[in-house]
Amino acid sequence: MFKKLNFAIISNTEQELLSAIEDHHKNDNALWKLPNLVIPIATIFLALICLLAFSENRLNPINYLNLIINGSLPLIAINQISSIGVHIFKYDRTTENNFGKDTFMLRTKLFWYSISVLVIGVILFAFQVISNPFGSWLLLFLMIILSICLIWFSSYISRRVFLLQDTFVEKTFDNIIREEAKNKLGKNWGDE
Repeated sequence: MFKKLNFAIISNTEQELLSAIEDHHKNDNALWKLPNLVIPIATIFLALICLLAFSENRLNPINYLNLIINGSLPLIAINQISSIGVHIFKYDRTTENNFGKDTFMLRTKLFWYSISVLVIGVILFAFQVISNPFGSWLLLFLMIILSICLIWFSSYISRRVFLLQDTFVEKTFDNIIREEAKNKLGKNWGDE
């Protein structure tokens, strides 16, 4: 999903490394998606169902949009960014250097991106909480679009940091080395 997007700050070699890690750990995507996207979005849908079931104003569509834009969408983005702290700088740099890769600059770039998302998320959250309920359809849609963009960008950043876990990086390097050795030494190498 994120492979085709390339920010100018993330170099092509860094993007290739992230893509390789992502390719080698497709089965682990649920570890990131479930707590960072599925559960928060399901919580919002449950709140919408409760509004439909228990509210006297259930026929007014602006109530549903105001429920969505009550600060909960920016909180999803803030949650994603806050959960990456462990993975961003806690890693074994010497192991990466042994493989000829160093992710320190990539991690630093992602850190500054995450700080930007965090600041924008807090500002958007505060504005939505203070200004809710919104009476203007234009402002409602603007808040929804900004919130969705923020969630998308925070998902991009936090997913990349999630992929930079020590175990994911090491297993990817190991797999790449094995594949290169099989190509050079023959298909049966390492199968014993």
